[in-house]
This record gives sequence, C-alpha cells and structure tokens, in this order.
Amino acid sequence: MRPVTIFTGFLGAGKTTLINRLLTEPNGLRFAVIVNEFGSIGIDADLLKGNRDGIIQLSNGCLCCALLSDLTRALRALAKRTDFDYLLIETSGAADPVPVAQPFLNRTGPGAHFRLDAVVTLIDAQNFELLRKKETVLDAQAAVADFLVLTKTSTTTAESNRKLYTELLELNPKAKIELADSPEWHPKALLDTGTFDLETRLKTDAKFLDELHRRHGPELDSLTINWTGSFDPIKFEQAIQKIADMGAIYRAKGIFQLSGSKTPGILHGVNSRFEVIWGGPNHDSTANRNRMVFLGPSLDKEQITAWLEEAFNQEASA
Repeated sequence: MRPVTIFTGFLGAGKTTLINRLLTEPNGLRFAVIVNEFGSIGIDADLLKGNRDGIIQLSNGCLCCALLSDLTRALRALAKRTDFDYLLIETSGAADPVPVAQPFLNRTGPGAHFRLDAVVTLIDAQNFELLRKKETVLDAQAAVADFLVLTKTSTTTAESNRKLYTELLELNPKAKIELADSPEWHPKALLDTGTFDLETRLKTDAKFLDELHRRHGPELDSLTINWTGSFDPIKFEQAIQKIADMGAIYRAKGIFQLSGSKTPGILHGVNSRFEVIWGGPNHDSTANRNRMVFLGPSLDKEQITAWLEEAFNQEASA
C-alpha cells in the first residue's frame, strides 16, 4: 500500500511552502497531491510546482466535512494510477485532520490501497498564541499530530519559542517536534515513518474514533476575486494596505497582474502582515488573470471589493 501523509495547520502556517520543498528538491519519490481549498477558486494548487497531472484540487469546502465524499472519490481514482509512489494531502487551514483520516481506516475502501503514514501539523510560531485564543481548531490540529512542525521560528524570540515548545508538549506529549527553519532539517524526514498506528492511537486516545465526527471550529467567511484585467500598482498597494488594516483577515492569498508589468505577483497575507512575491508559477500573464481569496470570521465583503475595484482597470472583469 502506498503511504499517505496528511498536512494540516491553521491558515498561513506554511503548508504549501513545505510541500513545495518535497516536490522540487531531489528525493527519489514521485508524488501525487490532493489540495483542499476553502474558497471557490484554487490558489494553492497553482502555487505547487510539481507534475500538474499529479495534483488534484478540491475547492469550495472543507475536507473534514462537506468534501469528505469528494476525497473518497479522488482516492478511488488515484488507486488505479501507477505514476506516483507517495500521496500528500494538504487540508484547508480550517480543517480538523481527524475526519480526514477516516477513509484510510476503511480496509474495504481507500484503506485497501493507501496506508496512513503520519499526520503532520504545521504551527505558525508568530501567530499560534494569538489565534488559538479565537479558534479551538488550532488545539485540535496540534493534539492529533504525529509530527508538529514549527514554522517562522527565525522571526520570533528564543524565549517565545521555548514557551511555545512547552505548550505544544502539553497539548500533545507524544508528537515529535521539528523546526522547519533549521538548516539541517528537511521535510523528507516526515515521509514513510510508519508513525500513525490506529491500535496505538486508540490505546492512548480512546476518543479518537468518536472524534471522527468532529467538524472544524471557525465559521469562516470567504471572498473570492476572479477578474480579468490588471491593477494600478499604486492604488493596488493602497487597497491591500486598507484591507490589512481592517484586522479581520486570517488569510489572504492570490495571483494578480499589475498594469505595465509582464511579471505576475503572488499575494500572501496572515493577520495584518501582507507581502507580495514576484514571479508566480503557472500563471499566464498574457491572460491578465487575477485570482484572490480572503478568509476571516467576519468579512466586510462589500468594502474589500470596493477598494479593489478602485484599483482595478476594468478591461474585462468577470
């Protein structure tokens, strides 16, 4: 049976970045990837750099609830393919990973073809403390992990990292903690470890099967932008700053085009920190496609849309 790793972690923790390291750095493995996005259009799938035939996108829902049947169908289709050795599943940032594990426990279904190898939870060292006060799903994601991978520790203090380390061990004393920013560490250490074992899990967590029926915590709003055209550079920067200042955005991501530039940009936003990275992959700049998703518990969609429209060249919006 081919091994499967489930990657979870709250919005902006760095799941796509970590998976890209596995897809682009030599490791001798062929991967298939299932990407789950909360919005109605896909961004993360376009940011992955692997073989496009090996990437399956499930959008406009959450794998731990509405899309669980879609996941099962995708697994059935993948079971018939022979062009990959290892399956990676990237859940939405709102997902509780326990229900996502459910199909692999059915030995007459996907579990006959795939072996759940490990559940990996990424922890954003910059924002974990703030976000866990608002969203219980962060504790749920950490508590069920076989591996806890701390990201962004190079941007936080040694004292805060030690505190976070201690709190995570209290949440999940059996998980192995890895530091993504360590130069000696590579995500291939998460693969084919044989860490997940249902019998062991049930002995240490008798409620595990009951938790298969849990759902994700936050009731998230999502705003999708899917326009054709381009943005005025100065007005776009002003609009993004206004959106960031709202303080209501958990996660923003997108691929966009600026007037006068042949190079597309990638938008990343976590809480009030937004950044633009140039040179978006798999983006046809000649089509002037702009796709963005904003996620948060309560979004002023009309205001966000109005700010972006002020910066947009209405060539052919859709």
